[in-house]
Amino acid sequence: MVWKPNALFRWVLLIAHLAGFTHSATVYSLEKDMPSEVIRIPAGEFTIGRNGGPLNEALPHRLNLPAFWIDRNLVTQRQYTDFVNTIQLPQAHGGPPGAHYFDYYDPDARIRFEQGRWQADPGFEQKPAAEVSLLGAEAYCRHLGKRLPSEAEWEKAARGSDGRLYPWRNELPSKRTVHFANFHGHTAPVGSLPGGASPYGVLDMGAFLSEWTRSAHRPYPYQKGGGREDLTAEAARVLRGGVELGQRGPRTATHREVMSPRRQRAGHAYVGFRCGKDK
Repeated sequence: MVWKPNALFRWVLLIAHLAGFTHSATVYSLEKDMPSEVIRIPAGEFTIGRNGGPLNEALPHRLNLPAFWIDRNLVTQRQYTDFVNTIQLPQAHGGPPGAHYFDYYDPDARIRFEQGRWQADPGFEQKPAAEVSLLGAEAYCRHLGKRLPSEAEWEKAARGSDGRLYPWRNELPSKRTVHFANFHGHTAPVGSLPGGASPYGVLDMGAFLSEWTRSAHRPYPYQKGGGREDLTAEAARVLRGGVELGQRGPRTATHREVMSPRRQRAGHAYVGFRCGKDK
């Protein structure tokens, strides 16, 4: 039996948050068996970027952000399946007319249309949703009254205000913090690596998948506004997080991967997402 708080409890939780007794609240997602917990990231300054890494991460500078919320976990295959069933996406369609939400034809999608509805592959229900396009990720978040986070929000949620290199501080990734894989898209269930939590308790920010953000790729210093977060504009976008497969070493919380407009229109086995929202 799954325990579900009643309306009175949810009001008590909200009042406790407003009074400063907690930093998180529970917002119920489409997936009825698993609440989608969001974490409040407080307003204030943090350091974005770093020296000694790729050129697009320099120069480090202080940035002040208002308070915002971000999902503790990546969106799961089961949650995305619930979404496409809720919007009644027909068989053999990757999205509504004129839109492409996910690569339903790709075996890496792990979502199939069977017995009149979309279903996650057995054993993959709690693993992060992949093969979802930028448009499909934003549509999911918008359906829940949320949005994709900006890259600045993502980095603050991962690093906190102390300028750490990784969500779990400065030590190199280990099996305690990262799911090491031999190929892109090989993941573990979301939330299964609590040792890699960020200072705010956000999970899996450097554990396996890169993540969509709403931010256009532009040089630092980071300047809010000016269309940087406008998803209707065609621009290269920034992916955050993930685990580097190769000889360049592990990805830090400052890593900025550039995704071209053409590649944003499709999903990818190594890209997942989480949602955020304003305070």
